[in-house]
Amino acid sequence: MKKKALWKDIWIEIGKSKARFLALLAIITLGVAFFAGIKAAGPDMLDTANQYYEENNLYDLKVLSTYGLEEADIAILAKTADLAVHPMRTVDIEMEGSDFLVKVFPLQSGADPVNEYAVVDGRLPKKSGEIALDAKQNLMETYQIGDTVSFRHESDEGLSEEDKENRISLKEQEYTVVGFVDSPMYIETMMRGSTNVGKGSLDAFVVVPDSDMLGSIYTEAYLTIAPDAAETGYTDSYDDQVDSLADEVELALNGRPLERINEIRAEGQRKIKDAEDELQEGKDKLAEAEQELQDARQQLDDGTAAYEENRQLFLDEIAKAENTLATTQAEIDAGMAEYRAGLATYLEKKALYDEAKVAWETQKDSLQGQTGSDASVDVLLASLPDTPEGNEIADLAQALLDGQAEVGATQASLEAKAVELQERATALATKGELLLAEQTSLETDGAAYQNELTLFTADMTAFQTEKATKQAEFSARQAAIDAERDALAALDPETDPSVAERLAALADQQTTLDTEQAALAQTEADLASRQSALEQAGASLAIRQEALTAAAAAFQAESATEEAALLEEQRLLEEAGAELAAKGEELVQQQQLLEEKLAAFMADAEAQIAAADAQFAEQGTALENGRLELESAFALLEAGQAQINNGWAELESQRVSGEQALSEAWQEIQQGEEDYQEGLATFTAERADAEIEIAEGERQVAEAKQTLADLIEPVYYVTDRSGNPGYQEYRDNADRISAIAEIFPVFFFLIAALVSFTTMARMVDEHRQQMGTLKGLGYSDFDIAKKYLIYAAIACVVGTSLGLVAGYNIFPAVIFDAYGSMYSLPSVKITYYLSYALISIAIAMLCTIGPAAWAAHASLRENPAAMMRPKAPKNGKRVLLERLTFIWDRLSFNSKITVRNLLRYKARNMMTILGVAGCTALILTGYGIKNSISGLADTQFNDVMRYNAITAMRPEASEEEIASYDELIAATPEITDHLKVVQENYKLDKKGVNLQNVTVFAPLETDNLSDFVSLRDRGTQEPIALTDEGAVISEKLANLAGVGPGDSIEIRNDEMQTYQVPIQAVTENYVNHYLYLTPNLYEDIFIQAAEPTTDLLLFEEPESWERSFGSEAMGEKAVALVTFINSVDRSFAETLGSLDIVTLVLIVSAAALAFVVLYSLTNINVSERIRELSTIKVLGFYDVEVSMYIYRESLILTLLGILSGFVLGKILSTVVLKMVEIDFMMFPPTIMPISYLYSGLLSLLFSSVVMLIMHRKLKQVDMIEALKSVE
Repeated sequence: MKKKALWKDIWIEIGKSKARFLALLAIITLGVAFFAGIKAAGPDMLDTANQYYEENNLYDLKVLSTYGLEEADIAILAKTADLAVHPMRTVDIEMEGSDFLVKVFPLQSGADPVNEYAVVDGRLPKKSGEIALDAKQNLMETYQIGDTVSFRHESDEGLSEEDKENRISLKEQEYTVVGFVDSPMYIETMMRGSTNVGKGSLDAFVVVPDSDMLGSIYTEAYLTIAPDAAETGYTDSYDDQVDSLADEVELALNGRPLERINEIRAEGQRKIKDAEDELQEGKDKLAEAEQELQDARQQLDDGTAAYEENRQLFLDEIAKAENTLATTQAEIDAGMAEYRAGLATYLEKKALYDEAKVAWETQKDSLQGQTGSDASVDVLLASLPDTPEGNEIADLAQALLDGQAEVGATQASLEAKAVELQERATALATKGELLLAEQTSLETDGAAYQNELTLFTADMTAFQTEKATKQAEFSARQAAIDAERDALAALDPETDPSVAERLAALADQQTTLDTEQAALAQTEADLASRQSALEQAGASLAIRQEALTAAAAAFQAESATEEAALLEEQRLLEEAGAELAAKGEELVQQQQLLEEKLAAFMADAEAQIAAADAQFAEQGTALENGRLELESAFALLEAGQAQINNGWAELESQRVSGEQALSEAWQEIQQGEEDYQEGLATFTAERADAEIEIAEGERQVAEAKQTLADLIEPVYYVTDRSGNPGYQEYRDNADRISAIAEIFPVFFFLIAALVSFTTMARMVDEHRQQMGTLKGLGYSDFDIAKKYLIYAAIACVVGTSLGLVAGYNIFPAVIFDAYGSMYSLPSVKITYYLSYALISIAIAMLCTIGPAAWAAHASLRENPAAMMRPKAPKNGKRVLLERLTFIWDRLSFNSKITVRNLLRYKARNMMTILGVAGCTALILTGYGIKNSISGLADTQFNDVMRYNAITAMRPEASEEEIASYDELIAATPEITDHLKVVQENYKLDKKGVNLQNVTVFAPLETDNLSDFVSLRDRGTQEPIALTDEGAVISEKLANLAGVGPGDSIEIRNDEMQTYQVPIQAVTENYVNHYLYLTPNLYEDIFIQAAEPTTDLLLFEEPESWERSFGSEAMGEKAVALVTFINSVDRSFAETLGSLDIVTLVLIVSAAALAFVVLYSLTNINVSERIRELSTIKVLGFYDVEVSMYIYRESLILTLLGILSGFVLGKILSTVVLKMVEIDFMMFPPTIMPISYLYSGLLSLLFSSVVMLIMHRKLKQVDMIEALKSVE
């Protein structure tokens, strides 16, 4: 029976002390929720990302080469253990009609594709001509599914066939948008990485079918670790695994650079050899032609000498004939018969010879006229002979003339059509710009409407909360009034004079209540009016949006139709242009063929003339000889006695014939001279052209040899995921949350645990008389203590359960959502960590059940009689202030009581001070984190680094290329100044410090350095001059290395060469590590000339100009990359800005804890002193005076706790910031004065709210029961 009564008493106790139980439950719930939730936030962020990476098979390593990757490279990579190789062709290209610079990825096929895409809207491309766009906000706002996109393709002009084959390009000119996707490679919502095309930075990525990527080499290869062998991402073991595999890959590729460069050089040498052979062949032909001319000259000279020799011989023969006339007379008689026969034969042959010679002379004149003509094609057509060869040449020439006329007419028509298409495209673009302007106006009005709606929603939410609170308060007050009225109705006003006064006071209370209710109703009516106005505004915006949508749809239809027509006509125009170009090429080939035919024809004609002349000369000589013989015989026969006269006549005849033959020979020599001079003139003219062509060819060969000599070995890059936009930043953010969780929630939980401990200990102590009674009735110590153990256990188990559920589900989600605008990741993956749950349960039990058991055990050691008597009050003591009579005497009675109570209950008051101090410290720490990081991006990228852009120069750039870049900068008036700087990366490798990347920064000129970089002391803001005495080191690097002015720091390069750098001063810097040196100091330390690697630019122009200038600068061969500080500043500010929401969570949680702590401690204070408060109430203190009796003490204790919290908060914020910091960043501990004010005011506000609650409780105290409680 008594056990049943005991259990009943336990449940009654919970019901009687609901406020204390709920306060204990709340503080345990808050402590556990904050501890477990903040502890789980960082790991949950990393688990969410890792799950996303695994589901989409994000690569582990990426291999790139400056010359691309060949099949041999892929084969080497495929041999690496535990790695799957995914070669890929990608291209960075600009989209037509926009400023978007995108990376085009192929959609891989196969069983296990790498870097799979998450479809946000639509679908992935399935066939050629389809494309999926990056689900980035600006692309989704610009394009819709079904739109057509095109790209700006680079020209093939000037490229060799091999380069054309190797270059990565797209198969199609236009693509249809079929979807929007996310990629695990780009979890950051804004940045998409850098490129060496256009403005230097990518805007987005797109995906096309793999078959649409053309090219013979791969641009990169993605490597994935086998799933069963892969470590979990974002862990040290994963980093070690990736580093080890990267070393293996680099080792496997170690010989490839030399092998690749040798292959390229061998191929280049072969092509150069072919070109040189071709040039030598041209030179040989030129030499052969010159030799032929020299041979002809020699033949002419030999002919002239032979002519002179024959002439002399002729004269000698004439003389000899005169001597032999006498001896030949006798022989003529015998030959008369032979003479007649020979004469007949001679006459027949002579007739045939004369006829053939006349025909030949006519044909010869025609051929000589053709071979010596420089006339046009028309003249040649008229003069060509009617022969198969002549007719063929004539047909070719006529076809050439007709083709040239046709090409000219077609070209004029195409140019007119191109002008027409341009005008139509301009008209369509103008119409689209008008619609865009209306859309912009509507978005502005819509934003204003959304802002007003947000304000209204906040006001309505606040009103609903206030309404609920006030209605509950009104109901309670109305009930109290009704109860009081009913009580007064039972009294007789005549016997009790106070009834009338109390009724009047009751009427006043009723009037006040009615007035407040009317004010609440008026506020609700005003909000309803605002809501109606907002609904009207929303309807108006909807109408405008509908009209704009209709107009846009109409324009889209018209635009699609017109664009399709324009594209079709443009395509036809391009096809006609291509046909025209082909026709022109065909005409050139016809021209070349005609020239070759004419040259062959002329050579053949000249050969015919020479052969015919020789043949006729020979035949004429033979006939002439026969005639002379016949005449000689005739003379012998006819002139007997006149032998001498006839001999002379014959001799004269031979002289005439010989002179005629000599004359014909001389004419042949003269004709040969003319032909020679003509050939010489032709050779001289053609040799000049040939020598120019040969010189150009030799120049090209020399350039090719120089290019081949300048070739450097390709560089192979093996990188991991950390280079992906947002990958490392996300890990840093998760690490920051985990760093905060190392101390902040622990401190938070300790405060909650301390108050829980106090609550339970005070509860047991408060019930010592009841415990004595139970002990006197025979209950065992365990049965008596069971009540408090179960009370504490219920609060512990329920509070811990609620805290774990709330903490695991709320805090990670809120913190993850704080980064939601920065990262494209799925919803946070909630994990219930057993370790944090066990720690929470253990601490909660230790701080609730533990003190209950300890206090019960301590009390139950006394005998029942002693326990049933109240504890003797503490003896009063004089305080130090009483001895200072000049102060003590001036204090009021209430002030003196307050002073005595503060010093009388030291333990209780110290607990209140500690609780308030801890909560204030937590709130101040939250504000301190916010103050320290807010504005840090602006300070770093506007005050410390003052330049607006940085241009990275290519190390292999020639002087001419650098001069071209300098001319671009000089010709750009928007750039007000620029500074060339040596920036090189080194390492700080010091024991006990993580490996740090250090940038050595050496400006070529130091006079205007302050315009670009501010070197100053962070504390005094005094500027620091850069001198040759030593380097200026950034503050965080100096702290990590433990060096200062007068010391030196050792850094190394990648080849493990170390350098000692003396330190002159320490400068303010918040991001990355820098060593600033003068150029002289740089040359002294590194033993090399200060060659600039970057150029810092100053300008004040909008982002549109930055994009334009970036594209222009990236067109310079000397430029590797252009980075604009605006984008870096914005990205960094967004990263730090997300911490603002995290700090808000900390502040709100700390504020909630502060309220619960103050309520719990104040409630304990009031409960323990209820008899004391009832006594002063019986003595005539008013309700307000009774409340102030407690509130004065609470106010002083709260103020002391706030001041202590300021000191503790300053220390805690410094510790938390040091833990949040990562190696390359510095968060200077900064707490603004306003943050101290806010922290103090919040604590005072909660203290005031608690006292208002306590005031209502004190008003309802039953004084008689409280005073009788000791009995």
